[in-house]
Amino acid sequence: VQTMPKRPGHPPMASAPSAVGKPGEDPDHEGARFVSKAQPVSISEALDAVPFGRWHALHLARQVIAWAVFAISNDATPYLFPALRRDLHADDAGLAHFASAFPLGCLVGAAASTWLVDSMGRKAVVMVAAPVASFLHLFMLVKWSLSFLLLLRVVQGAAWTVAMNALSIWYVEFLPTRRRGPLMAAVSLGWPIGRGIVILVAGATGDAWRPLLLIGSAGFALLAVSMYQAHESPRFLLSQGSETMARRVLGQMHASSGGRKDGAPERLCLGDVAVDKASPLDSRASLALLLGTYRALLIFSIVVYGTLAVATVLIDNWGPGIFQKLMSPGEVGLPHRILMLFNVGDLFGIVLSIVLADRIGRRGSFVIGFFVEGTFLFMMSCSRSWFGPDQAAHAAMAFGFSFSACRCFGWEAASFWTLEAFGTDVRGMAFGISTAMMRLFSVVSLEVSGGLIHDLTPEACLRTFAGILAIGGAVSLFLMPKEGRAAVA
Repeated sequence: VQTMPKRPGHPPMASAPSAVGKPGEDPDHEGARFVSKAQPVSISEALDAVPFGRWHALHLARQVIAWAVFAISNDATPYLFPALRRDLHADDAGLAHFASAFPLGCLVGAAASTWLVDSMGRKAVVMVAAPVASFLHLFMLVKWSLSFLLLLRVVQGAAWTVAMNALSIWYVEFLPTRRRGPLMAAVSLGWPIGRGIVILVAGATGDAWRPLLLIGSAGFALLAVSMYQAHESPRFLLSQGSETMARRVLGQMHASSGGRKDGAPERLCLGDVAVDKASPLDSRASLALLLGTYRALLIFSIVVYGTLAVATVLIDNWGPGIFQKLMSPGEVGLPHRILMLFNVGDLFGIVLSIVLADRIGRRGSFVIGFFVEGTFLFMMSCSRSWFGPDQAAHAAMAFGFSFSACRCFGWEAASFWTLEAFGTDVRGMAFGISTAMMRLFSVVSLEVSGGLIHDLTPEACLRTFAGILAIGGAVSLFLMPKEGRAAVA
């Protein structure tokens, strides 16, 4: 049974109910019972009634920090290549294996998270996965053989994905309906922050690999401490039949945001009409529901995530070397200043998407994230033929900044759409299946491209990336199910 969020024109809630408890008991006390003559409200309406304030700001800040931690671990891969060549004598095939080891682990983690997130709970999963990821970063500091490093990187990718999938669902399940778009888009600010840290550290240490691993370990330790102080999702608690715990979390959210104590009972008026008392779906029932009722939505989610993933992992892993050949072929080492410029473009695009996400809708974001980004990549590949030797590098930088500013739109649209399209009981499994397939596409694309990328010109590589984005754009433009088909419930 799905409870839909409050729509415009929904009748206002009734007058404040009375609080009934022990004599002298504070109605906001975690053990208080709220009895009301008011119309029972859904969990979405209860979350919408929480005053927007301090609690939401802290919720967003925690998620931005988490995204920076995830970015440090994920985007460190190409900056480890020089050290792997130098210290472990890795060849092109070895680098391809190392690049694909992380998404291979992500594939395993995504498959595991489809069950873990919906059975253990969002917070509990992060509390296990984050310390494991932190320890693996430290364990990789020892100068192992390349083969053993590949194994550690696979396990690290698994823990990384389990934590990220759980946090993605955990974060969105607290958000109010009206401000959900900007609050989800703002999370992506953490990604260029994390990537910027990687670029700065790599530039300052001469692409040494151990400092990057140390920063990754510290980041996951910080994430574990942060989540220890967080609440479990009230939507998940309700789906498990824990109405008392959900009511307690809502009360603490209300108090943290500065709501009046005598208004708390009204905002916590969850009744039998609003709460699904049925037993949570087991894994088989969830899978049957996904392959039946949600089949078209699941296929679309898999295709969109797959095309985004292929383009993204190719750009993230091989892009730094391609940009060096295109814009600074005479330099030794990665072009850290150019890469930081593109990272600033990514940050600029995220800020822009916060303003535009709800105005242009998911379809508009897909157009920018696929077609517009692909166009700038194609223009970047033509910079040396369109401009003279003195202007070509500057033109390529301008096109690179522009394509970087478009990258977040496709990912945010895919995340928004997937998390909004599926109900609470199947959301974790749907997100896990989509990301698992996404990682499978990433592994295959990196293994195949590893033996070819170094023989292609920079222009050919960039045009290939643009072509992949064009395919994803066609799918999102012509095959996307109607927006608003389902809402977060």
